[in-house]
Amino acid sequence: MFYTTARLALTLPVMMIEGELNPFKALRRSWQLTGVSPSNVFGFWMIMAVAWFVALIIQALIAMVVDGALGSGSTAALIQGLIGGVFAMAWGALYSAMGVSMHGLLRERDPGGIASEFD
Repeated sequence: MFYTTARLALTLPVMMIEGELNPFKALRRSWQLTGVSPSNVFGFWMIMAVAWFVALIIQALIAMVVDGALGSGSTAALIQGLIGGVFAMAWGALYSAMGVSMHGLLRERDPGGIASEFD
């Protein structure tokens, strides 16, 4: 399952950047792009998952501080919702940027591309 996830990780960037609207062709293209070193591609996404988990812990700590300072009223709920939204937007932007960056490096397949970075 993890191997397949790593190989298909670039499906959305393929659809967006290359304009491939056929999802099956996009899946095939992602499989082709990540064929360089799927275990390293998977490792990269695992590092991103750990970073997401750390950010989630930081968000929870901030929410606890806000809850302790303001109580459990509607103001505290509003602030916690805003904090959660900011974290979600930041993570979404980072996740998208990493997928697009990895797509660009894999697409080039030159000596300075991602193949040399992961080997």
